[in-house]
Amino acid sequence: MTDLIKVHADLAGLAFPAMRQMMLHEADEHDLPVLANHDDHLMVSSEYGAFGLTAQPDGIRLHVQAETDEHLYILRDSLIEHLIYFVPDLADSIRWSDGPAAETLPPNFQFAEILKRTELGTDFYRLVLRPERVQDFDDTAIHFRFVLPAPGDTSPEWPRVQKSGATKWPSGEKTLHRPVYTMRAFDQQAGTITADVFRHDGGRASDWAGTVKTGDSVAMIGPGGGGIVQTDEILICGDETAFPAIARIIDTLPATCTGAVRLLSTSGARDYPMPAHPGLALQWLSPEEDLADAAIAALDQLTSPFLWFSAESQPVAKLRKADAIARIDKSQRYVAAYWTKGT
Repeated sequence: MTDLIKVHADLAGLAFPAMRQMMLHEADEHDLPVLANHDDHLMVSSEYGAFGLTAQPDGIRLHVQAETDEHLYILRDSLIEHLIYFVPDLADSIRWSDGPAAETLPPNFQFAEILKRTELGTDFYRLVLRPERVQDFDDTAIHFRFVLPAPGDTSPEWPRVQKSGATKWPSGEKTLHRPVYTMRAFDQQAGTITADVFRHDGGRASDWAGTVKTGDSVAMIGPGGGGIVQTDEILICGDETAFPAIARIIDTLPATCTGAVRLLSTSGARDYPMPAHPGLALQWLSPEEDLADAAIAALDQLTSPFLWFSAESQPVAKLRKADAIARIDKSQRYVAAYWTKGT
């Protein structure tokens, strides 16, 4: 068993009850299991490790623990981002027990070379990339982020880790676009990953993918979360932005798994190469159908499935409020908004 890396930071002047409520709200919002919840101590689990806080005589102590430096960085950075949102004055005062190096690139940041771009069906580009550190990825990784400068910016600025452990991202005209994508395939021997980019008008990543050339370089961070699902029964629902992740999940499910798949294509195209599975009943929805309603109806027909649902933020919000989801334990569901209309 891998030893956990544990760090802490003491923050004076913060009330434990208020900070505990804030952290519990975030755990509920993101379906994160609560490991411990006491009058003076709280710990929450995530796919990267665990985080929490303990009451101190003059404030609180933050705790973060993970198995790798990369996961520790991701978890700590996310925790600080949420804390600063609620308590902006914390930005310059947080100091951690391990004293993370300041003004360095994030440990999960690297560059990749574009080896190939092809059109995939009606709605996608397929990119094959060679990351600088392919060893950072494995067969269980599923998500990463492209880091794209503004169009025409030939001298971009890259993120830097601060003394607080938070990441400072460029702003203004140097703002970087960081869309999440799925590692559709991974070839460790060749040192390559494959990603499918949904084509749509006005999409910054889509426009970039349509013009990128062999030999070009692209920045990326990852791998990220939302890993491979292991289950005997599953309901998978998603729109086009989720098709690559859905295909990756279907590829890895055991042949004995049963369940259903509901796919929404707003263009009406049904030519994305979705793998077949003997135990899954796959249904394409028409563009006018509601994905959340389809998921709720399918849940009624299944026994105790793992629920995997990703789409635009509106159907995600609708599903989260549905009674049907209440009977599914948080550890048995993944519900995520991959994009928001108008942004």
